[in-house]
Amino acid sequence: MGLFDKLFKSSNNISEKGFCYNNNGFILDGFKDYGFEQMQDDDKLINEGYVSNTDVYAVIKKLCEVSSTVPFVVKSYDSSSDEWVIDEDSALNDLLEKPNEYTNGKDFRFNTMLYLLNTGDWFWRPTIGGFNLVTEIDLLPSNLVHIQLVTISLID
Repeated sequence: MGLFDKLFKSSNNISEKGFCYNNNGFILDGFKDYGFEQMQDDDKLINEGYVSNTDVYAVIKKLCEVSSTVPFVVKSYDSSSDEWVIDEDSALNDLLEKPNEYTNGKDFRFNTMLYLLNTGDWFWRPTIGGFNLVTEIDLLPSNLVHIQLVTISLID
């Protein structure tokens, strides 16, 4: 587990293969030699970081496998008994079990956790159907998503 030893040592600067870390956080300048300053070469980043490092790959894969077996549970509030009960017949439960036509719930949870552990975030894109109901959820590759913030003024 040499990677974790290097990450959590208390030295000020550790650099190996373009990976830099200091007490203030990760420094992306260390990736300049590998073309990562703009994060344009995603295949190289994945292959040289996640896939080729057996320690990181094994830990992340195990976490994804275990977390994907834990199902989402939908509960609804029953006012007559004043408690939360599991709602297995809801449309939300069906959506979480089959998020879209290409994947099932377990694979969707696995891939969501994979993006979260590799990139630090994930992006779900809902597809809105009739009556403003979400009919599908797609998982977007978070390393390829560029967030654009738009400011809307409600006052003219």
